[in-house]
Amino acid sequence: MTNTVQLNPRAARDRPRKPIRSVEKPRRAIGSLDEQRFDRDGLVSLVRRVVVHGKPSFGQSRPQERGRDQAINQSYPDYLDLRDRNRSFDGLAAYDLFPAGLDTGQGLSGVWVQEVTANYFDVLRIQPYLGRFFHSSDEHGPNTAPYIVLPWAYWHTHFQDDRRVVGRVVRLNRHPFTILGVGPPEFRGNLSFLSPDFWVPIANQEQVQGVNVLNARAERGILMVLGHLKQGVTPAQAIADLNAIGAQLEKSYPKTMAR
Repeated sequence: MTNTVQLNPRAARDRPRKPIRSVEKPRRAIGSLDEQRFDRDGLVSLVRRVVVHGKPSFGQSRPQERGRDQAINQSYPDYLDLRDRNRSFDGLAAYDLFPAGLDTGQGLSGVWVQEVTANYFDVLRIQPYLGRFFHSSDEHGPNTAPYIVLPWAYWHTHFQDDRRVVGRVVRLNRHPFTILGVGPPEFRGNLSFLSPDFWVPIANQEQVQGVNVLNARAERGILMVLGHLKQGVTPAQAIADLNAIGAQLEKSYPKTMAR
């Protein structure tokens, strides 16, 4: 059985006005992983002490932190290099968390949106309860995948178990998004501190966040990464593999990595 691992480089200080999204860059693209903690399921905790109070209010940027623990993020180009160059994982997915406004036709409400790479559900190896999930084949560039997948709990409480929800168009930050499916009841997401209200492809970042920085390698305050270890690969081997990629990226992009 393979292990699920969340890549979490060592924490560093904040930058002004961006409490979680922008933090000091690790020494390497993915940071030094020699201090990561693998629990019995192979899961590395991502954010240890985070305070989230209810639903987001409009204008609120992120969940607020307590103490010095940070969510350590990667840029999208860094993630692509990690995904394509590593030899330790069956797959790597990335994700972000952002507040937004959802209109289902019954008024606007604040929601937490988990923006994920299109392979997110494939990497986690889960199946939908209803409808389908989005996949890499659904993306064809920025803003080309206006799709939503609902957690079972959100579907149950907000859509009253209506199976006709699949194919329904709702508005996310005034942009039309189509509900593709519903996740299984036991899956509430990979975050320990918050269950998102739904998942959308990160290809549509601009429609959710109002900005598209997926091509900016220096924007390291974007994504967190997780993946399944290949059969027979140990955490120590994965650490060495990923740190080697980080060293290569330092050499390839010295100006960007020095920021």
